[in-house]
Amino acid sequence: MRAEVLFAEAKWRPCLQSLDRAALKLAEGVGASRVKVNPSHFRYSATCLAALGDYDRALEEIDRAEAALADRQKAGYRADYFLSATLPALKAQILMAKGDYGSAAECALEVARREPQVLVSMGASRSIHTATRWALQWERGCDLLMSVEQPANLDLNRVYDRVLPYRGLLFRMVARDAKLRRANLSDDDRRIYREYRDKQMAVARLAFEAELAEGPRKQELQDAVGEAERRRNELELRLRQRNLSWIDKGDAVPCSGQVLKNQLAEGEVLLDFVEYCHHSWDPERPGVEGHRAEERYRVYIVAPHTELQSIELGTCAEIDALIDGWRKEVQSGAGVECGWKLSRKLWHPVRSRLPKKTQRLLVAPAGKIALVSWAALPDRRPEVPLLDRFELTYLPYPGYLVEQRTSLEESPNPPHCLAVGNLEYGSRQGMELAEVRRGDFRASLRDIAPLPGTQRELDAIARYWSRGSIECLSGKQVTVSRLSKSLRRSQFVHIATHGILASDESIRAFRRLRRDRPWGRPPFVAGVRNPLSLMALALSNVCRPNSIDESVLLAEEVA
Repeated sequence: MRAEVLFAEAKWRPCLQSLDRAALKLAEGVGASRVKVNPSHFRYSATCLAALGDYDRALEEIDRAEAALADRQKAGYRADYFLSATLPALKAQILMAKGDYGSAAECALEVARREPQVLVSMGASRSIHTATRWALQWERGCDLLMSVEQPANLDLNRVYDRVLPYRGLLFRMVARDAKLRRANLSDDDRRIYREYRDKQMAVARLAFEAELAEGPRKQELQDAVGEAERRRNELELRLRQRNLSWIDKGDAVPCSGQVLKNQLAEGEVLLDFVEYCHHSWDPERPGVEGHRAEERYRVYIVAPHTELQSIELGTCAEIDALIDGWRKEVQSGAGVECGWKLSRKLWHPVRSRLPKKTQRLLVAPAGKIALVSWAALPDRRPEVPLLDRFELTYLPYPGYLVEQRTSLEESPNPPHCLAVGNLEYGSRQGMELAEVRRGDFRASLRDIAPLPGTQRELDAIARYWSRGSIECLSGKQVTVSRLSKSLRRSQFVHIATHGILASDESIRAFRRLRRDRPWGRPPFVAGVRNPLSLMALALSNVCRPNSIDESVLLAEEVA
């Protein structure tokens, strides 16, 4: 009893000493060398050791507690359900504090799979979300948020603020890698940049651990945070001196639901679509056997001066089938039946929730919703498109809005505009089915028709652009190399060309791996961990033989 009082008062060392005395006293009676009074005392001991920074011994105590519970069950004792359910969650938190983020994520997500309510009741979700992020399991953390926290009737704003860091995290990482490839850095520059990124991660990790720690360990971690920050600032200064600070531009812009609302003007509404794996549990079949995973779409509606709203739209399979059907209808001119069904599924639930004076929609798509032409999507009637009623803007992820508007406000230089159109695609006759880096798009290429009308777009942009310099590219010479150089120095970009989606098999592989391994860490395979490699833009000479490496611009390179 005394140990429990000391534990409640967060007196970790006295609590450990009390537990040891109780164990030795019991050992004298039963002839054992050391034994705890009951399995729950192992949990007390593990928590105390973790608070004091002795993570290895804390994990050993967790293992002993689980072994003791197993022995009790074999002996016919009634198992302590709460203890058996919370021990793995506690183990995940200790692994997180230790810095073993991969194991922490695996452990925590396994708990979520079996006993999701334990995570919420223990308040352990923050540690688990952080573990999934450090373990590079962003989709898993987002799935956990959407499936566990939101149905638990927690504050919607808090859930969305936790979802937002996952939105665009992979996009920013891929964009940064693409910038590094284009920069042609020296070995010394790469070493400095790599150390700078490591220090950034170290600062965030140590700050989180310091927040969880108590006593002397907390002060020790805070000192380590200060030292890591000083080194990070030194490296950042060196990057600026070498004119390399542009690589991380926009990475550190904070984003939350309230920040997004502040960036939206009157009449603007952000539609943030999220594709996630919804996990549910059958109450009549507890544990792993009752677990079900299903890909779904959800949309968050963000508007100034109104409450955040969220709508469950349905399964990815159903909506994706409607998107494919509508695209085929448009290509063949067969009608608008699928388009009208898609509008009723995607748009009508949203339309009824919009503020009355909405004039502009900012759409941040996810999954195959990125293939939807919102301008042509039917509104109230099949023959009336959304473009007749709203202005439309597309965002790769919600935080992009904050990053761009913030950078434009801070930039002292006039912006540069890049306009691309009226490309010559060449002829597809004689195309060789070569195995090349972008050969995944080979099967998706059709006879690409020229777009002469896009020249009028370029002329209009050049005529009305007055804020800074402008560069217009057209014809045969718009290659990946040339366009990449121009993209780097442009703040505004207009590219009028055909979009290409990777072969159906690649997309199916992406879906399959995500569905079949919902809790494991999938291998890093192009098009599996990085959906941006499944989409591309057609550039000059795309239909000429052996030209695909320089005529197909991947979405990750546009980033």
